[in-house]
Amino acid sequence: MTRGWIKTTLGEICDRGQARIQTGPFGSQLHSHDYQPVGVPVVPTEGIGRRRLRNNVIPRVSEAVADRLSRHKLQIGDILFARRGAQATGLSALVEPKQAGWLCGTGAILLRIETPDIDSTFLSFVLSSDGAISWLKSHAVGAVMPNLNEGVLRRLPLCLPALPEQQFIASVLGALDDKIEMNRLMIETLEEMAQTTFKSWFLDTSTKLPKGVQKSQLGEHVEVIKGLSYKGSGLADEGVPLHNLNSIYEGGRYKHEGLKHYTGEYRDRHICLPGDVIVANTEQGHEYLLIGYPAIIPKHYGNFGLFTHHVYRVRPLPGSLLTNHFIYLLLLTTSVREQVIGHTNGTTVNALAKSGIEQAAFALPPAERIAEFERIVAPMFDQQEILFEESRTLAELRDALLPKLLSGELRVPVK
Repeated sequence: MTRGWIKTTLGEICDRGQARIQTGPFGSQLHSHDYQPVGVPVVPTEGIGRRRLRNNVIPRVSEAVADRLSRHKLQIGDILFARRGAQATGLSALVEPKQAGWLCGTGAILLRIETPDIDSTFLSFVLSSDGAISWLKSHAVGAVMPNLNEGVLRRLPLCLPALPEQQFIASVLGALDDKIEMNRLMIETLEEMAQTTFKSWFLDTSTKLPKGVQKSQLGEHVEVIKGLSYKGSGLADEGVPLHNLNSIYEGGRYKHEGLKHYTGEYRDRHICLPGDVIVANTEQGHEYLLIGYPAIIPKHYGNFGLFTHHVYRVRPLPGSLLTNHFIYLLLLTTSVREQVIGHTNGTTVNALAKSGIEQAAFALPPAERIAEFERIVAPMFDQQEILFEESRTLAELRDALLPKLLSGELRVPVK
């Protein structure tokens, strides 16, 4: 162990009064009928990402319910652990100022630092390291559904340097993490700008069409192709990028962490290119959270890829006035989306027929209007890719520094 660093456990820290662990409210205290569209946010298991909370999956309760559960209210610097789930177990997230006053949910465990000798930001990096996550996953209770509890957390081993070194390490890693988060927010802003621009240019024309605008159906302008029904044996850590159902976020947009790679056989019609639009055609259940939503394949994965049978590739026909960006944004509009999901069917698994996309009616603007729009929005999508590449580089740097700094292999100049 590095000289000057203290070897301890989370339980020993708690026993010294430097921290405390508190499990979220029991199910008998917080019921499903307590949730409502607006109110005080409650952090569930799925709301806990790697060191950051995922604000897009946060349910809410009334002020009255929040007051009843006031002992579970979050403070700045609290750390929340995901209690259960094969994917979530081991993840922990730091509570930031904007999340103070939220509630710890039933699927979370709260760690609160109660001493000035431990920097909670530093500790959040320790707990989100590969080593800590692997340890927690391997010690979780339950074979089918892994669970964390206070006893497991208390046994978690830690090595802590003096406070000045904690703070310096936290500032170095935090600066990288903050820039990555800033880029993420900018990507979301650019996405919203593109959608807002589309709506202001092309919507509200269905009842009274302006001059040069005519009613049309998507099938007159695009080719809709179902992807490759692949064999599991062809999946590999390296190979041809395979864009799939998990490559699309609920609500639309490309999900990088969902990419697979494939080394098996395929046909030419299963090939996709950067800029192609893919659309989810399958979903478990009938909540329409994913099915029918589009994504654009990024340039990041090169000039050649494949797409699976769980998605459609929607590509402009030769000579079509439409662009990929226009098609993508059109599929996100409420009027077209309602038509698309009207063509879904199934019992347990919901499926979208090609006709749902092909028969979707919309107001077709003149060619020059579409071209002018493309000149405006294309740079927005290009900038999203630039920001993603920058964030990927910063994440690689952070991930390379993290184990060296947290192990003491790389020391920092602290006065």
